[in-house]
Amino acid sequence: METDEEIDGDLPNEKGKRPFDIKAKYRKIMRTMTKAKEEEAFRDEIVAFKYSTDMSILRRCTPEEVWHAHPMIQSLNIAGCHAITDIGISRLATQSREHLVQLNVSGCIKITPESIAIIASHCRQLKRLNLSNIKSIDDECIRVLWRNCPQMEKLCLKECDQLTDAAFKALGFVWPKLDHLDLTYCSKVGDAGMLQVATYCPVLRMLRMTGCKLSLPCLRRATTINDQLHINIEQE
Repeated sequence: METDEEIDGDLPNEKGKRPFDIKAKYRKIMRTMTKAKEEEAFRDEIVAFKYSTDMSILRRCTPEEVWHAHPMIQSLNIAGCHAITDIGISRLATQSREHLVQLNVSGCIKITPESIAIIASHCRQLKRLNLSNIKSIDDECIRVLWRNCPQMEKLCLKECDQLTDAAFKALGFVWPKLDHLDLTYCSKVGDAGMLQVATYCPVLRMLRMTGCKLSLPCLRRATTINDQLHINIEQE
């Protein structure tokens, strides 16, 4: 007949020995396995983000930890991180330097033109940059970018409504590799800015200007200047 002690999981006690608690041992094994799985999953996550990372990993690591583990990260997406400030951007940019080629900070509403200057001065190999929905982006930000990031291929500035034509009219403006520019709802950019971009971005293929004040004659002129250019003014 089974005793209550045996039913509860304790083996019969031998003289001079501590009872063996099966349940306690099982719980300890499960905790060890769970911890090991979590650590393995985290290591896998780090490996997956060796060259590309997004905001999920930044919730678990500081920027310094990410770059210390994998200093050659090439792509970073922190879109919508409303809490990130110029301090965080400065750390990210100075750590990544020439390795970072793709950056999405769209919707990071606390960053200022100071962050853009830091990005431009440290990340000169950037090819893709998304600054959409950052209301502090101004004309000087664009000047700093084209002067320091000649490899830029795609730039998204959707709803950066402080931008004007002057952003593209500075002396010496040219962006030799830019093939995609999104100025959707940059309502202060108009015909003059469009013509500058069409003229001095020789490989530009897509220009999004929904919500901008454009005239039909200037639209025709822009596509004459660059016959490979598609200008999208449709409502999204």
